[in-house]
Amino acid sequence: MTAQDLVIIAQWTFLSYFVLLNGGYIMLNMLSIVGMREYFRARSVDSLPKIYSDYELPISILVPAHNEAPTIVPAVRAVLQLRFPQYEIVVVNDGSTDDTLNVLIREFSLVAFPEVYRKRIDTQHVNTIYVSTRYPNIRVVDKNSGGKADALNAGINCARYPLFCGVDADSVLDPDSLY
Repeated sequence: MTAQDLVIIAQWTFLSYFVLLNGGYIMLNMLSIVGMREYFRARSVDSLPKIYSDYELPISILVPAHNEAPTIVPAVRAVLQLRFPQYEIVVVNDGSTDDTLNVLIREFSLVAFPEVYRKRIDTQHVNTIYVSTRYPNIRVVDKNSGGKADALNAGINCARYPLFCGVDADSVLDPDSLY
């Protein structure tokens, strides 16, 4: 066996080694791609962390309430738990004949606020606007009864933010509902 034969054998050995090695790497990559696809399919999007931004537009959440004394406090507390950069809660007491307004005043430390009411949309007469001393983003509008649509319109008239969301007084919200 000559030196030239040994060089040829060494070349074929190295070539075979690199072909087998890189072939193994290609097989491992293919298996990992299949495994990753199955992993991401099984993983829920809900488990990913939410990205909160200070560039979100603020939202006014309108809660019309008519005779909702038993459910209004849990509903407002649920809205207070929302995770959103900036929002206000406008509860509109639509001429309730039960204790709804008094429950709100007592629970959220409301005081009458001499706010100018801009009547951009025609609604029933607004009696008083209250603001909470404990929660600066809660306001309550007390008005004469006019129905749910009229209460929402009064809430829009009192809203400070350009976007609004109407929520029933008996709704329970997920903390990430606004996203």
